[in-house]
Amino acid sequence: MGSGIIKISEKKLLNIVVSRGDIVYNNFIKTDKIIIDFFNVYCCLVYFAKYNIFSKDTFLTCMDKIAISLPKDKEIYIISKPIFEISHDDIVSSLGDNMKFIIIEDTYQIKSNNRERDDYFCLLLQEHFNETNTSSVIISNDYYSNFNEIKNKIKKFNAIILTKRNALDTLNMTEEYLKNNSLPKKIIRTGFKIKRKIF
Repeated sequence: MGSGIIKISEKKLLNIVVSRGDIVYNNFIKTDKIIIDFFNVYCCLVYFAKYNIFSKDTFLTCMDKIAISLPKDKEIYIISKPIFEISHDDIVSSLGDNMKFIIIEDTYQIKSNNRERDDYFCLLLQEHFNETNTSSVIISNDYYSNFNEIKNKIKKFNAIILTKRNALDTLNMTEEYLKNNSLPKKIIRTGFKIKRKIF
């Protein structure tokens, strides 16, 4: 196929994802807050570039692997673009009490011009924690080498916050608001890998 995408059933892909090992982080996590670049983790876990599939079951499996891999006494912020195959109820059902799932919804009229908004929000959230003297780490295999593009080309968006106990909340991130915010001068992040299971 010219696009490089391989056709596979959702059931077969789920079996592949379930059989993969746990998420292992490159550095020991000892910060107060954990920020997860969800698309980066999901796409690595499910070979998204190869199969191009989002499904409820692969999403829930990914969320389960994230929950298992992280301490329960840390606040976890999972940042994601909208996943249209997954309902808000399904997302909430996958969350632990220490987790928030934040959907970065594009509200700019030209959709293709705001693709880095989830990366931007990861960085914006880390800078917010910096300003309150709270330590945080971003989990992603992205080094954000396109930092200037992320910072300079961001357009307006909504941040939809889902938690286990509270009703949906939405932050309206206008362009005027975004221009008055800064991003971290030093990005604190750690990469990850999927540890192979030994049978």
